[in-house]
Amino acid sequence: MSRSNDLNDSSNEGGSPGTAGVIASGVLACLAGLAGILSLGMTGLAWYNGELRETTSYDSTEAGIGYGIACFLWVVAAALIIVAFVLALIQARRQPERRKFFLALAGLVPAGCAVVVAIGWFLLLAPGGATFAP
Repeated sequence: MSRSNDLNDSSNEGGSPGTAGVIASGVLACLAGLAGILSLGMTGLAWYNGELRETTSYDSTEAGIGYGIACFLWVVAAALIIVAFVLALIQARRQPERRKFFLALAGLVPAGCAVVVAIGWFLLLAPGGATFAP
């Protein structure tokens, strides 16, 4: 069997290269989303009573920088989620025998990222012992 046939064989034991790309994009999207949340928390912002507020516990004069970094990282995360979705759809078309798997992956990766980032929002931006100006 020639080398080109070996590379195109989708029956390999370790899974397909498409699976790794979809999952890697999803993991990177989660990390970018969590890093965006962390940047908000590091600049003195906390989630309190349904709104993002500046704390008086430490200097929050850099809150604007935190918003900018967070927005940039969330755009990167959204792009990575779109990449994961498109890669899953491409692999579903290329590998008809694993079509259901890749279609499920196309839905589960973005949903999983949303859940991880939502949990991270409440864990990383919890007010804890922070105080707020009246």
